[in-house]
Amino acid sequence: MRHLKKMKNGFSLSQIKFLASQLVLALECLHENKFVHRDLKPENVLIDDEGYIRLADFGLAKDLTEGAGKGSCGTLEYMAPEIINSAKGHNFEVDWWTLGVLMYELFYGKTPFIGESRQDIIENTTNKEPEFPELPKEGASKNFKNFKSLVSKLLKKDPEKRLGHSKRNQGAKKVKCHAFFKSINWEQILERSYEAPYKYRKDC
Repeated sequence: MRHLKKMKNGFSLSQIKFLASQLVLALECLHENKFVHRDLKPENVLIDDEGYIRLADFGLAKDLTEGAGKGSCGTLEYMAPEIINSAKGHNFEVDWWTLGVLMYELFYGKTPFIGESRQDIIENTTNKEPEFPELPKEGASKNFKNFKSLVSKLLKKDPEKRLGHSKRNQGAKKVKCHAFFKSINWEQILERSYEAPYKYRKDC
């Protein structure tokens, strides 16, 4: 296996959709078992020799049966605003935020709230909206519009307005119903019957 980080060279939207759909299922499983990961990033996503992902590093995961998460934890560029403002506490929604950051990074090659200093990143994360410049590889396609819509909804500052928020822990169902995933057969993803839309290189 290798880290997703080593594959970062600008993914197509079809590749991002394939990867993100697996992450949605992984987070759904975690959340159904009352755990929140809190550190989703390329370094913690492993790719096997068939191109399928394994979510790794549960060192910051928290069992939410004990109550909402407290404190600031994770990797700053991927932290949700409610983790940065740690006094408010946080819930499952922080994982949907990090999914949005990761999808943005895979497409643009950088995180959406990057800054020159730690304080810049904090300021951008809590106050700035993500920008979505059109790239030649996708242009103004419908798929790009759906990608922009999904990531924008995952990156809502208010966790109660963020796609994936659910008082009954049904957030993954809402994410799976977004138009970006319309072409995905979730059972086939679970069964690993899709062929990965990228080539695996053992020398990576």
